[in-house]
Amino acid sequence: MLHEIYRKRINVSKHEDCLVSWHNSVFTIRGNKYVHLMDFCYNLQSLEKTIDFREFTITASYESPLPKNYLVNYAAHGLKNLELMEMITNPAFWPHNNQLTQEMTNIVAYKWSPDNLINNNESLLATVNSVGNVELFGPKRQVWASVMNFSKEMKAYLEMEFNNLYNCPREFTELQKVVYSILTSTICWAPILNPDNSCYLATAQKSGEILIWCIKQDDNNFQTKFCGKVKNMNDSEIVTILWIPLNCKSFLLLFSNEYGEVMINECEIVEEKVTLLREHVVWPHKDKMIVTYLEYTKENGNLILFFNKNRHLIMQLFDKSLKLLSQYVDNINDYKITSITKKQNIFYVCTVNMKIYKIFFSINNDALEVMIKPLDIKDAFSTYEVYGLSFSNNNALLALTLIDRKLLYREKTLKVDIVFLCYESDLENLATNIINNPSKKLTQIWDNIELFRCKVIKAKNLPKLDYNKLIEDGNRDTYKLKCYLICLIFYHNLEKIMTSNKKEILPETSLDIIKDKILVSQAVKVLKNINEKHEKDNQLIDFDKECFDCSRKYLYFYCKTYSKNPTDYVQESILSLPSTDIKYICQGCDEELTDFTCQSGHLNMFCSLTFTLIDSDNYIVCNSCGATARAELIDQKPTCVFCDLYLTNSCLPI
Repeated sequence: MLHEIYRKRINVSKHEDCLVSWHNSVFTIRGNKYVHLMDFCYNLQSLEKTIDFREFTITASYESPLPKNYLVNYAAHGLKNLELMEMITNPAFWPHNNQLTQEMTNIVAYKWSPDNLINNNESLLATVNSVGNVELFGPKRQVWASVMNFSKEMKAYLEMEFNNLYNCPREFTELQKVVYSILTSTICWAPILNPDNSCYLATAQKSGEILIWCIKQDDNNFQTKFCGKVKNMNDSEIVTILWIPLNCKSFLLLFSNEYGEVMINECEIVEEKVTLLREHVVWPHKDKMIVTYLEYTKENGNLILFFNKNRHLIMQLFDKSLKLLSQYVDNINDYKITSITKKQNIFYVCTVNMKIYKIFFSINNDALEVMIKPLDIKDAFSTYEVYGLSFSNNNALLALTLIDRKLLYREKTLKVDIVFLCYESDLENLATNIINNPSKKLTQIWDNIELFRCKVIKAKNLPKLDYNKLIEDGNRDTYKLKCYLICLIFYHNLEKIMTSNKKEILPETSLDIIKDKILVSQAVKVLKNINEKHEKDNQLIDFDKECFDCSRKYLYFYCKTYSKNPTDYVQESILSLPSTDIKYICQGCDEELTDFTCQSGHLNMFCSLTFTLIDSDNYIVCNSCGATARAELIDQKPTCVFCDLYLTNSCLPI
């Protein structure tokens, strides 16, 4: 059963469809003229009894791809009544009036790029505003900032369309044709990166054309290539679009238009040039019921589509040639569908009356068999309506966007409640889920870790586990030591808020000892990896020699401190490799460093991955525990030695 664990309230936009998503650790929701982002703080020392988030906002840009005077010059010649009404009610023509643009412009769509498109496993957030401008945002230092006004980049490739802007049209239909060819209505990313780490972006223009772009980060700059257009059988505006990859060259564009039709474009990209192969009509009815949610999955080579039609859930089964095999249409509970969500290939649907359902399906003799089961929610939301649903990476947390429909005073602003729910589970189960994580990495399970931290603080106790075995297993599996380190940090958190005799007693309570165990495992790993490289190539670059020598020094330092034998960790043949005899100088007193410190005990910054000295302002750091590393490692996509978060320089001062 689900129960509430945290709640956040923000001003609701004019659109009750809040456009929520949860990408990795970042939850996003569209508010009033902005997108609100909530990311985990990654602060294991936090004493908060709720989910600890860092919050950011991305404000809607008022910019338009159109030149400032293009619409103004046309309006200056006088307008017919119908033209004036269109200029005021149609967002595409708002830029003719600055006051109207600033008052009404909002973010109408946003989409996340795949991981690792920029920096160290980071993603870009692409937004589209009401006047058709596309902008890309990314993390900079400790904020989210614009990295590219993409609509300006489009001008260099759409010369024919933009050349028409230099002539003032005589007829409104001519004006409309030019404006619609330039403004973007919605966007979608290809879900996977290309081999060269670039990614395709599809922009659907208001004219009905789909433009395909290729974006790649080169150092701190972005390279943009235009891959061509996809022209559809009609000119209707596209509302929702989804990129479905088939292989390295072929893909499908699944989209719905303003008339309610759903179509598939079968496309191919060869040498970064797109070609439309075939068009398929998935839903031919012009019923004016706009599809707002599109999802898909693949089963045994078949394609299954999920989309909504007001109160109806529609699922369609297609074979490899996109022939319709089976269709399922169901009016779930006679209320409007407000979300269809996919997470870990599990599908959920929710309706406006606070009902959430899990979709179970199977394929039997080319026919879809569907069963829908409701999820139980412990808390009563009798006066609320739900307008968004999203799950965290591992389904540990569920976010609902709710609007309270109880009677309000007229002057009160309508707000949306972001309610985070979790399943009822004891501490032992939560800890076991983290310890038995098959990936042996903490990187993608921070929703579980954050939930575990909250419940430990609330219960004021640690889970009852075999901690001795956890440390013993950690001697062979570093991941188990990292799990023990998390429990140990929570142990010290409890010491701050209660007396020690009320807590579960751990066999080892020193953070330094556990961290040293993890560090020596890292040193052994570096020594073995560089030795393998030496045996293979029979030579090493200077940086590898430095890393090998410093890792060996740390192993000797650890064994000296804890009375261990170095050969218990690494073979003597590896330890006896020639030394570079590198010497470091203390940055505080210019004395030679011995055992990673000088005689005066000054602190120097060392790389936690290679144990080499960091002697410049250019380094990378973990946003959670503050572990540092050499900037030269950034191309290897390094993660923190203690918590497996990707290291980044985004939090360093300017």
